[in-house]
Amino acid sequence: MHRPAKVHSYGICGLTSKEFYENIFNNADLKHFLQKRRYEYCFISLGINDTYKKMSTAYYQQSMDNIIQFFLANHIHPTILEIPNYDISKSYNRQELSRKLLRRLSMYINKTPLDCKQLFRDALDNMISKNNYTKKVSILRYLSWNKNGAKDWVKIYQDDGIHLNEKGYAILDSCIAETCIEHYKKSHYGQD
Repeated sequence: MHRPAKVHSYGICGLTSKEFYENIFNNADLKHFLQKRRYEYCFISLGINDTYKKMSTAYYQQSMDNIIQFFLANHIHPTILEIPNYDISKSYNRQELSRKLLRRLSMYINKTPLDCKQLFRDALDNMISKNNYTKKVSILRYLSWNKNGAKDWVKIYQDDGIHLNEKGYAILDSCIAETCIEHYKKSHYGQD
């Protein structure tokens, strides 16, 4: 299977999943980007800011459901990055006191512990199962590219513990390509 692929990247940093979903319709550049090209796949990396800002898992599930529905309605196969194993404690400890207090309040209201990554991973899986998206969506599990968990942080993350470094992005990019190729083979050739 040798078929040329065009890859386009469009990202908006710092948004929660709901804010991104709203941007699909409100951001003229993103709207134009999606409408003017015919895409088969979309890689979605959302939820990190939801865990960082201590949003509720229901907030994340509803936003991701809306995003999945949008891409499926436009005949685009979503590939979703499971919440990575970033250093959430280091991120919290580096915040100013006012931000820490805001996060503590959010944790209390939304019943999310400081390290809520697994809660959000489970919430995504539950929503996908409940809505019968299992065969319509690919999920890139964090352990497929961050195999050694926290032991890999120094190798693949920048000093802030949140953002990937060059090696981390290279590893993640390879896994994204492999996930899309696997889905393509299954959907076009019935191969596993």
